[in-house]
Amino acid sequence: MTETRLEENTFYDGSVTLVDAVGITAATMDEAALFIEKRDVIVEYLANRWEKSIRGPLKTKFALELPELHVATFGDSIILSRQSTSTENIIASLGIHIRPIVPAALLNGIRFRGATGVGKFIRQENTILGPAVNDVARWYEETDWFGVIATPKTGLKISESCEYFGNEEEFAKFFVQYDVPLKNGKRQRMWVSAWPMDLLELQGNDLPARKVLLECLGGFEIPRGTESKYYNTLDFFDWYVEKFGSSLANDAKDLVEPERQQEAG
Repeated sequence: MTETRLEENTFYDGSVTLVDAVGITAATMDEAALFIEKRDVIVEYLANRWEKSIRGPLKTKFALELPELHVATFGDSIILSRQSTSTENIIASLGIHIRPIVPAALLNGIRFRGATGVGKFIRQENTILGPAVNDVARWYEETDWFGVIATPKTGLKISESCEYFGNEEEFAKFFVQYDVPLKNGKRQRMWVSAWPMDLLELQGNDLPARKVLLECLGGFEIPRGTESKYYNTLDFFDWYVEKFGSSLANDAKDLVEPERQQEAG
């Protein structure tokens, strides 16, 4: 048996999220440079958002251990990972740190799709490998929309964790079950990041969330044959709002970003 020379502190149990930007592979030099600038803005925002979350009432509410969120980038993709000591900690923090990804990207002119999962992985500097990475890599490009799904394996763990949150409405701030449109034309029931919640929060600034989404989606070129991605994204947003309503938005603001209310006051 070959002995490894890697230190044990590079082996983790936790979560891995992989997202890639749609429509970047054929970018010109100027478009690629602009994408990198916007991607870096999004990465910084996600890191700041996470730091605010772990300092706020989130940690008290869920009694979570919330270690540092690690962010790595390559090409048109972003990998977020963090370690955790229990399934409940993983699922709760996972729902929190991936929820802003899609809205933050759309508001910066980027369309992200991806997958998130829990399991074991090795992380050393900006290299990350292991079963959890393999799991999300099999799924991150399979959807026909802009959004983040939980892999089927992780979906089972999420289902097990529902009782930890008390009720469906509470859990819907983080994950919901939805018939996700796939690239093969079929739909599959999966757990999905509740990213519309972040856009609903914008209503506090008198910006109708649906109008914001339509403006973001309408700002892209939509080549023939790709229009379903845009309509499927809008359909999911409309479904989420109809099923859970904007009443959750105020609770989510108090939970995730209490500083925003203080700054507005």
